[in-house]
Amino acid sequence: MAKDLAFYVTIYLQNYRPTNLKYHATATVDQSQLTSHVPGPLPWKLPLAGALKLNIDAAVDVKKNVIGIGAIVRDLNRCVTAALSMSRIGNFSSHEMEAKAIFHSLNWALQQQLLISLVETEQ
Repeated sequence: MAKDLAFYVTIYLQNYRPTNLKYHATATVDQSQLTSHVPGPLPWKLPLAGALKLNIDAAVDVKKNVIGIGAIVRDLNRCVTAALSMSRIGNFSSHEMEAKAIFHSLNWALQQQLLISLVETEQ
């Protein structure tokens, strides 16, 4: 199931970017600079000019069988544009939680019509 969810999120992300760019054609975004994952603790990477960065994280409360999903959207000046906090029932592995967090966060960003050029998670 974890592999299926990770595969689904990967495909979703690949479809999200072109769709997002299609509806925000006024901003200039170089797709070669788009990334979905930054490994390890690297310095905060700026989004492209005119676009936004989405940072995503997830945590679990094993006793309550609930995962928490958090996302924050910032601009080139690191100003917060939007934020998301939600919970979902379940107790999942780290990779499954991150996949769920990515899915829900990207879906939310798309509904809010936010031009995301960079996505960063903890995994």
